[in-house]
Amino acid sequence: MRLVSLRLLAPLPARRLAAALAGAGRVLVVAGSVGKTGAALLASQAALRTGAGLVTICTFADAARSLDQRVVEVMTEALDAERPLGTLERALEGAVAVVIGPGLGLSA
Repeated sequence: MRLVSLRLLAPLPARRLAAALAGAGRVLVVAGSVGKTGAALLASQAALRTGAGLVTICTFADAARSLDQRVVEVMTEALDAERPLGTLERALEGAVAVVIGPGLGLSA
């Protein structure tokens, strides 16, 4: 019995040198809260390492400010305290994958 298809083990095709980042896929990471930004950071780095072209961390405003000091390879989007769903809807546009939860805490 084979658990993994051999096709999945084949190397991915190389990215063209002139390829746009968005062409490699956009990932939205809804994660992190004050004091737990490391979880959002790790999830975003994993997305980049697995081939995502653009990664955005959508998180609480205080956590976004903290992350802006630490990351240059991912974008941040601060949740609007008045309209968090509106922020998420905008951030979801164009995303091909979404990671939800790392470091959000129990009160999110």
